[in-house]
Amino acid sequence: MKKFTIICLLFSLVLTGCAGVSKKETKKLKWVVFDHYDEMGMYQRSLNEMLEKKGLPYEIEFVNIKTNFEGDYKACVDSHLNEVKTGTYDIITCPYPLGCYDLYTMMADEGILLPITDFLEEDGAGEKLKEAYPSVVWKVMDYKGEIYGIPTPNMELNYYAVFNREYADKYGLDLSQVTVAELGESFQAVHNGEMRGEDEDPFVVTAQWPTGLGGTFEFAPCLLICIDTGGERPVAENILYKEEFLEHFRRLGDWGQKGFFSETDWEAMEKGEFLVTGTYAYSPEAAENFCRRTSNIPADIKLQVVELPEFSIAFYRRGCKTGVKKDGSDPEGILEVLAAIYSDEELSNALVYGKEGVDYQVKDGRAIGRGGDWGSEYSMTSDLGNPFLTMPGIMDSVSKKKELWQLAETVPLAVRGKISFDISRIDQEICQLDFLYFEKYRDYFMGIKDIETVLEDIRRDAEAAGIEKVLSELNDQLKSDG
Repeated sequence: MKKFTIICLLFSLVLTGCAGVSKKETKKLKWVVFDHYDEMGMYQRSLNEMLEKKGLPYEIEFVNIKTNFEGDYKACVDSHLNEVKTGTYDIITCPYPLGCYDLYTMMADEGILLPITDFLEEDGAGEKLKEAYPSVVWKVMDYKGEIYGIPTPNMELNYYAVFNREYADKYGLDLSQVTVAELGESFQAVHNGEMRGEDEDPFVVTAQWPTGLGGTFEFAPCLLICIDTGGERPVAENILYKEEFLEHFRRLGDWGQKGFFSETDWEAMEKGEFLVTGTYAYSPEAAENFCRRTSNIPADIKLQVVELPEFSIAFYRRGCKTGVKKDGSDPEGILEVLAAIYSDEELSNALVYGKEGVDYQVKDGRAIGRGGDWGSEYSMTSDLGNPFLTMPGIMDSVSKKKELWQLAETVPLAVRGKISFDISRIDQEICQLDFLYFEKYRDYFMGIKDIETVLEDIRRDAEAAGIEKVLSELNDQLKSDG
């Protein structure tokens, strides 16, 4: 009888759970993203499977809010803010800045995001999250003395020209000492030598080039303004009167008028009928891989990558940031699981690639998604996850993680990485000025048309749009920051 009683007691414990060892109830969390490229179903499934494997009692539901953008950044930003204020969300991914508007700082000012500064100094999950990123990344996340989110930083800071070795050798280009100022003569020689008839496939001398300058010049919140760091203190200046910028725009215009540029001709690129293309990247290998993938350049075409420091970008708060909604159901507990996702390699991989063997396979050290869709993967890795932890993807260098850490440890910190401009008094003027750059005079800045023919018109339009007010406000803030 005693033995039967013990067996019944054990069976009862199995059914009801042992005393003091109850299984935690899974908590469902809503994670909102905005205007995401891809459907989130497979990433949601793989992340939840990995959370369960790690013993974290949470289940994520992604909510992808689509915005009907019609050219009004302020309306778009207001729509985003209203959505997160009124929606019952737990986790929020702030998108890239929309025009001059940074939703990360705006949500912080509105009291929407939970500060995580103290959490990062705590033992355990906070310390692990802090150590999962280089220190400079946390430095630029600081806003008014607090950190409000976990970054997926844009580390594509260096510009690389990617040359086709066949034509570089054919025309005697010395790629060991390339400067943009000296490329025009080489472009002319290649253009003359590779002229094609109307019925022949075109030859691409060069793809489009960056319109902004790097080095001692940094990006300001307004596209017609740069921050010149070459003097005793940084100064915001009008690029329409900066000779370095004007010289660059004239050079691009000269190349355009001579027919060096080509509309993106994918067939010519795929056949290797080009001299040079280029991209921003974190390393030469990443630049080459990106250009091969996006332009379908075959592996048997030899490329040589050349870094051009005159276009390099100093590091500041670019990229998406993910935070916890302050008035959510359990913000501190949610922060713990979010920290785990961004500090654990398996969780971060599940978030941006899906499930290995189902959604992607590892080939030659890279995660290759179903069908090799680089667009979908690039969208995920650009917006979510910790790039310092995740494995290389289809667009990456095989040594991605090492190269990213090395870059972060050596990259110069931008002025905008140290201070956050308050644009609330000049946002409408900035929007009008950016319209001039992006829309009305876009072809003149890109070199498709000659900027000299409209330079005075652009200057007058910029003055009418309030560029002097913007310059005054930005310089006042630069001075007050010391």
